[in-house]
Amino acid sequence: MYKKTLILTVLLFVLFNTYGFARVQIDSVWEMNSKAHQLYADFCVQLTDDLNLNLGIKAFGSMSSAEEFGTEVTSLGLEYQFSPKYQVFGGTVGRNFGRARLYSLLLSPKSPAFPMIGYQISGERYSYTKIYGDLTDYNGESVNKRVGIQYLDWLVHPRLSIGIGEALVRDSSFRGDIYYDLLPFIPYYLAKYLPGISSTADNSLVYGDFELRLDFVTLFGELLVNEFPMGFRYNNNPPLFGLTAGAETDRLLPNWLVLVEYSHMRNYAYANGNLYTSYVYGQQSLGHPLGDDLETLDLRLSRYWPNLQLTTSIGGFYRALGENRELAKWYKDLEHRKETAFLTGVVERTIGTKFGAKYCANPELAISVDFELGHVNNYQHQLNKEGLNVRAVLNLSWQAF
Repeated sequence: MYKKTLILTVLLFVLFNTYGFARVQIDSVWEMNSKAHQLYADFCVQLTDDLNLNLGIKAFGSMSSAEEFGTEVTSLGLEYQFSPKYQVFGGTVGRNFGRARLYSLLLSPKSPAFPMIGYQISGERYSYTKIYGDLTDYNGESVNKRVGIQYLDWLVHPRLSIGIGEALVRDSSFRGDIYYDLLPFIPYYLAKYLPGISSTADNSLVYGDFELRLDFVTLFGELLVNEFPMGFRYNNNPPLFGLTAGAETDRLLPNWLVLVEYSHMRNYAYANGNLYTSYVYGQQSLGHPLGDDLETLDLRLSRYWPNLQLTTSIGGFYRALGENRELAKWYKDLEHRKETAFLTGVVERTIGTKFGAKYCANPELAISVDFELGHVNNYQHQLNKEGLNVRAVLNLSWQAF
């Protein structure tokens, strides 16, 4: 993998120097979480006025062992803009939807890139995106795992936006699946009745979000439901849902933007009785970046200093993580389900603070740094053990040409 990464990187810079593309956007991120380090570099190359190439490269390692160092290509794809209304894209790429400022539930900015093809249709008050992707882990799975995702973003009113989305993960084909995967606006959930696919062969997630912009505050929220109607009184499933809700306002403190966001993910929110249809790619969540079986609360205050071209932020957070962090899981029977209820086992609880700063030197260059320090109770799910969680992120965004 190291040789492939090096070859792609060299070819990319040869292309830059040979053809002198109109625009090259480079985003590099260094992240340190305890002793683990990761370095990301994302390139967006404007090949023509309508065609972009996206390439992502990652280097990773640990301070405890030099043997754990490695590199990989995280994304490689193209997107073509036919007109302001129509776009197609494909490759191993990432997309994201949602209103949450920190933790989106359907596809977040931190979701892993996976092989996909798709298109986007945009109008004056809406945009619609359709994705057909391959989630097969060819190193560890013997089934063909496919996903269809669609999302409609609708500006209902200048003050109100809503989003409606779906994801259908399956490990086998069904009659008429080509129509569900290609045509816009057809609900995937309809496939349970037409043609009537088996519930053991798929995992259906229904999603909705909103943003309400009032004079004094902006409210937003997301709700994701797995296997509607998600349990409770209707069937024997556990509560299969996740939600994020928040508010932000600049009226509480002069010149400061205050953000509060709460996130709650049930412990089987992305899972399914058929483990091959869990909403994951490899071992990574496609939705909430922390996975499921968790509860978080964040408070952030940010301010822009125009004379310095600097944005600073400070805040605090609470995070509770259940012990069973494996995403592709399911309970054996009712007794096991009770034993593995929400926030399972020894719950790791963290209370901490965050700091951040972003400096825009000019329209082509921006530098940001974020730091997180938290006190952990039941560190790594060891009862009564205490520890520290330290995380630092350095980001450089540069428009090279």
